[in-house]
Amino acid sequence: MKLSVYSRALKHFSRLAIGVLTLSSISISPSAQAIETSVRIAMVYDLGGLGDGGVNDSAALGTKYVRQKFGLSPFDLREVVTVGSETDRLERLTFLAKAGYNLVIAVGKNWSAAMALAATNYPESQFAIIGGSATDQVNVSVMKFSTKEESFLAGVLAAASSTSKKIGYIAPSSDYESEEGQSAFIAGAKYGNPKVKVSGSILESGASLQVKNMAAGGVDVIYSRWAQNADVYSTILALSKKKKIKMIGNQPDQYFLSSAVAQKILLASVVEDYGLPVKQLVAAALDGQTILDIVDAQRGIYGYLYTSKNGGISLKNYSASSSALTRYSMAKSALSNGRIKL
Repeated sequence: MKLSVYSRALKHFSRLAIGVLTLSSISISPSAQAIETSVRIAMVYDLGGLGDGGVNDSAALGTKYVRQKFGLSPFDLREVVTVGSETDRLERLTFLAKAGYNLVIAVGKNWSAAMALAATNYPESQFAIIGGSATDQVNVSVMKFSTKEESFLAGVLAAASSTSKKIGYIAPSSDYESEEGQSAFIAGAKYGNPKVKVSGSILESGASLQVKNMAAGGVDVIYSRWAQNADVYSTILALSKKKKIKMIGNQPDQYFLSSAVAQKILLASVVEDYGLPVKQLVAAALDGQTILDIVDAQRGIYGYLYTSKNGGISLKNYSASSSALTRYSMAKSALSNGRIKL
């Protein structure tokens, strides 16, 4: 019989003899303090490593911070980069688990499959994934950014910014939350402007063609969660030479939006702070604890859910008007105080 979320967690905690804490009890103040520790932590970055302008660089800001704060050596906090294949990902996680690292932190959703397998093979080891998809192993802290909130707020901004009152949403079918994100985007759009019309597309491929179809139908703002490649961005960039069309992106996952050229077509970007989970995970591990809040009770997912309220999600504005930003701020406040529930 399948164990409940609670009983499975208790079984794991007793096996690891490790504490569970809420993030409110973690101190990550900027004062430096060298410590003596037997705890060893590994950071495994995605393909490209540092300098990618994406998730690796964002997470590395947290790594740099905790090195300085806690005086961690390269032996205390080891950094590893994958060559990108699923075999290499699993081999690196396996090596670190066998080597006895107290916590192995993987950066980015591309680690999801390898992480799920490694956590199953090494149930006594503690893992964490930042920005990855769901896995229900209780020895994995899933440090997740709220797709619903990001999409809702993007919908508000898109609707409040559109002059044609036609906006679009594009997301990959490989993301199990794309449909939930689309529903939240539509709800946000209605909050931003009740008269707006939404075109939504959840795709396996053909993102460039879909952008062209939306633009032909009068869509002038597109929120893209498409990060498999730069097709959505590059197509909007090309169309913008003749049409008035803007994009709301997701950073740092869409690393290609960090260029100066991208700013020409960006209305704004929803920004996920990958450095914040690194700070909190490392602080917890050094205190002999782990972060396993219930993120999704139905799916049995543990870790932590980041929102705009707790500082994990923010907005980087490029060209949104003051009136659109005011509407966005109203929606953000309503989410924070519970007047809007997703």
